[in-house]
Amino acid sequence: MISQTYRLRRRGVSPIIATLMLVAIAVVGGVVVYTYFSNISNKAQVQQATLHAMQLLGYDARQINPITNHLGAGISGANNAASITYIALYIKNSGAQQMEINRVYVNGAALTFNSGALTAGQFHIGSSTASGVNTLNTGSTDTLLLRLSSAVTSGTNLTVVVEVTGGQQFKYDIAAGNRVF
Repeated sequence: MISQTYRLRRRGVSPIIATLMLVAIAVVGGVVVYTYFSNISNKAQVQQATLHAMQLLGYDARQINPITNHLGAGISGANNAASITYIALYIKNSGAQQMEINRVYVNGAALTFNSGALTAGQFHIGSSTASGVNTLNTGSTDTLLLRLSSAVTSGTNLTVVVEVTGGQQFKYDIAAGNRVF
C-alpha cells in the first residue's frame, strides 16, 4: 500500500492556480494579436494618406488688371482693377497620383468647379478665365484660378482650403493685395 506521506508529497497544482495561469496566457495572447493587427491597419492608413500632396508655390491676389498665372503671364479676363475678385494660386501636385479638386473654400465660403467661364463662387485649373479643368497630373504645376463670391479689399487675410477626391484638404493662408512667388 501507498503510504499517506507519499500521497501528500505528490500534490499537483491547485485548480485555482491552474485557472489563473490559463487566463493570464489568454490575455497575453490577445494583447499580442491586437498589437499585430493594429500595426497593420495603421500602416495602411498612412500609405493612403500620402497619395495626394499639393504644394502652394505662390499666388497673385493683387488689385491689377490682369492678375498673372504661374508662368508670370497675364490671365486674360481676370480683371482686379476695380476690386479683388480673382485669385490665382500657383500649385504643384507632388503626390503619387493625379489629383482631382472637388471644392475650394475661401474663408469658409464654398467655391464650385466650372470648366467654362468663371462666375462668382467658382474655380478651375488653367490659365484662362474661359475654360479649365479640375485635375492636376502628378508632378505638374498650374494655376488654380478662383473667382470669389464677393470682392475683398487689399490687406484682407484669406484662408483657402482646397479639397481633393477622398476628402483630403490642403489649407493655405494668403493676403489679398499681394503677389508671392
